[in-house]
Amino acid sequence: MELIAEKKLIEEIEKNSQLLEKTKNTEEKIVLISYIEGLYESIRNMTDHNIESRENTLNTNQKDLKKYVKKIKIYNDKWIRDFTIFKNFHFKYTSQLIIHTEKLLWDTKKEIKEEKRPCIQEMYFQKEEFYHILLEFMKSLNLEDFYKNMIENKNIYPINNIRKTTARAYTLHNPITKQNNIFIKNFEYNISSMMRLVHELGHAYYFEKMKFTPKEYLKYTNSYYKETTSKLFEKLYLDFMINNSIRKEACKIQNLDCLENNLAFLSFSFAYSLLDDEFLWGFRDDEKYKRKQESRLSQFIQDKAFIKKTVYDFDKLDVRDNYIYMYGDIISMFLKNDVDKEGLQGKKIEDFLLASKRNFNTKYLQKNSMTPNHYLKLYKEQLKHLKKIIVYF
Repeated sequence: MELIAEKKLIEEIEKNSQLLEKTKNTEEKIVLISYIEGLYESIRNMTDHNIESRENTLNTNQKDLKKYVKKIKIYNDKWIRDFTIFKNFHFKYTSQLIIHTEKLLWDTKKEIKEEKRPCIQEMYFQKEEFYHILLEFMKSLNLEDFYKNMIENKNIYPINNIRKTTARAYTLHNPITKQNNIFIKNFEYNISSMMRLVHELGHAYYFEKMKFTPKEYLKYTNSYYKETTSKLFEKLYLDFMINNSIRKEACKIQNLDCLENNLAFLSFSFAYSLLDDEFLWGFRDDEKYKRKQESRLSQFIQDKAFIKKTVYDFDKLDVRDNYIYMYGDIISMFLKNDVDKEGLQGKKIEDFLLASKRNFNTKYLQKNSMTPNHYLKLYKEQLKHLKKIIVYF
């Protein structure tokens, strides 16, 4: 199976290497270099086979590679610039949420005897059962054909070499050919793998809807909306499982674990909104300046270890990733409420897809009543629902 998957990925590399040789368009070159390198890295992750270095295999020259690195840096720097513009908005938004969600979640967890986790049998499926449940879930979203296409084309790959990658799962998308490849680490027929696969199917669905040009796709890679549909699919999946009494207890615990992870993203995002612009840009990182950042954070945050981690382990890409996941969770909470009423073909989803092509804009959140108070109302309803149906093992 591993050899078949590797052969298929190598064929994909060869096909896209030919496209890279022919194109003169800078954006096309950049996305193809990124996609091909992602395929090579995936083969390394899946197998113990040595793959040649990027420079020898991409059929391109050093000039194109330098353009690629430079362009990616431009996009990353633009994200930081946009972040500093809206930093005050992020501070107000996250501060209103962090005060309440932290207490609400921990109070809920105290009421639930979480130490008694579901038994191991509760977490696993037979192979046929695994794919049947996924199919039924996708049918519930009217996405049966989309899902069958992914399965029949064998575009889902397991990564079972645990030492090879830190990513739990990821999707490689080619905006030129519209190809999607999903990779799942430590794949097993269990709830964890199914959840990760559902998350990545959310990405693939988004790409299917958006039909990005290479230029649009490069912009998307740093978008605040990048994780929204994937987080939406997670929420819809957990509801589907619980409402249909499929591994119900395990899914309730999984739901709480997701809320805890999202709280971590919110916590770091709040902390990042307190940092000086110079520090965020990396213009200053001397010891005295770091202590100044610690002092600033300590006015709002009591956890000294958390403050030190925020300041001394600082990375600009961590800021981006935290905000992408945080807003992905927040916006998907609102969208789920609409999907429950209208399905994925409703107006709210269409509005989101349109907005996601643009830069981050507070007007989209305000226009759609995506306020902290509204989010907290939905958050409380979710916790209330979990407490009502939770089983004390």
